[in-house]
Amino acid sequence: MENQLRNQEENGVNAQLLQHRDSNMINPYQKNRNVYTKKSNILLGLSIFLIVLSTILNILFQNTIFNTSLDVQQSIQKNMDVEFLKFLMNIISNFVNPTIVIGLLILIFAFSRKKFEILNFLLYFAFVSYICSIMKTLFASPRPYWVGNKVSQWEWVCYQEYGNPSGHSLLGPIFYEFILRNYILRKINKENKLARVAATIGIITLVALILFCRLYLGMHALNQVFYGLIIGISLIILYRLYFEITIKRVLLYLVRCNIDNSKKPKACVYILSVFLLCLILCINIYILQDTVKDKSNENQWEIQIEDKCNIKELDPLKAFYNRCFIDCSGVCICFSLMLGFLYSKHPEFLLGRYSNQSNVFLRSLVITISSLVFIVGFILLPTGEMVFLKFFFQSIGVFAAGFCLIYLAPILLFKYNLVQPIHKELQSELTEELSTEKKHPKIYQNQKESQEGDRFSINANFENNHKNSGDDYEDHDIDFQNTYDLYKPQNTSNGTKSLQNDKNEQQQNNEKRASKEIN
Repeated sequence: MENQLRNQEENGVNAQLLQHRDSNMINPYQKNRNVYTKKSNILLGLSIFLIVLSTILNILFQNTIFNTSLDVQQSIQKNMDVEFLKFLMNIISNFVNPTIVIGLLILIFAFSRKKFEILNFLLYFAFVSYICSIMKTLFASPRPYWVGNKVSQWEWVCYQEYGNPSGHSLLGPIFYEFILRNYILRKINKENKLARVAATIGIITLVALILFCRLYLGMHALNQVFYGLIIGISLIILYRLYFEITIKRVLLYLVRCNIDNSKKPKACVYILSVFLLCLILCINIYILQDTVKDKSNENQWEIQIEDKCNIKELDPLKAFYNRCFIDCSGVCICFSLMLGFLYSKHPEFLLGRYSNQSNVFLRSLVITISSLVFIVGFILLPTGEMVFLKFFFQSIGVFAAGFCLIYLAPILLFKYNLVQPIHKELQSELTEELSTEKKHPKIYQNQKESQEGDRFSINANFENNHKNSGDDYEDHDIDFQNTYDLYKPQNTSNGTKSLQNDKNEQQQNNEKRASKEIN
């Protein structure tokens, strides 16, 4: 009996020690991730709450704030009626011009190796622009210079679509937060806090100036500017905490479908189905608003636009619902990018996995022509006053431009040696890995499970390597590391030597194991 009691006590003590050991061996990375998840959930809830609250307030008080804004803007224009200031404000306002933004993204795409990151953001930015156009159609609010003679129109480009919310206020913070985080702060060491704070303040000041420009030039009222700003900040939070990772996972899945032909048809059907749903939503909203909304004020607005913009006759395709509806065609670029990832012949280029790139001018020229040659032709096609025909042609042009940027440009770059491919043996190893997954899923699953044990050490090393650098790291990149490490850029000679050394080491290990078994 005494021995049994003693054994039970020892077993109890051992169980407590094991429990204590296991509690101390909890992955600290997982602890940090749990804390991060709680904070991110709070921020996600807060951003959604801000979107809902600002929308409700905008609906309830838009007329009151709009009328107050007319008096405020009249006073601003009266006290600051200086030609040089008008010129300066127009330049600052054009920092968020859609054409300039797309041009900057294309240039960054041509110069930077982080093409996957840029395409990820471009997809989100285009979809947000589509949502902004739909919101303008639903609110159908006039711009300040349309109403009465209090506010003048000082913008170089006379915008004639509806103004609520302000597209500059909504898209400006999203675009410049991306530039700040990914191309400015990343270049500054994290220990240099003064420079990082100065860069952040500079971007915030630029965005604030853009918001003031929209009021000063008579393009938007106070409620439209602040509503767009709140929506823009909320969408930044949603992108950083959810959509950036989600879009990345979708695009990487499409790359895997690209390599494995059996998955292509199913992925293509999904993409086209969602694409058609977006187009149907846009068309239905346009038809509903065109038939239901009261258009009694549009005649007065047309007179003001023709007078203040020095237009003899208003083009119906460039004003009111029609313009907002045609702008919805920008959503086509989202799905053309997805199809480009699915059918691209050089997915390693889209992932930034190539050895080097040369001749900056020619490379930029190839990418620009590939993305713009189709869209120019479709935009210039004569359509008369047929809104749906204009929307159809512009949608085809945008879709073709996005697809050519992803499909045609890499082919030309590799063909004319403007970008060097990765080593062929690395490509064959990737193909072999995918064939193993397809033919022997159990073997592949066992290999994946054996690699899971090293996941924490990979994360720890990855974090330590980037701790003192200016680069930001994201843990979800590790999830795809095993599959896409073979796309890493390497010089041909170094790649051959490293592969040969790995093979020699593997052969020596096999010989040692065989000798042990014989002994």
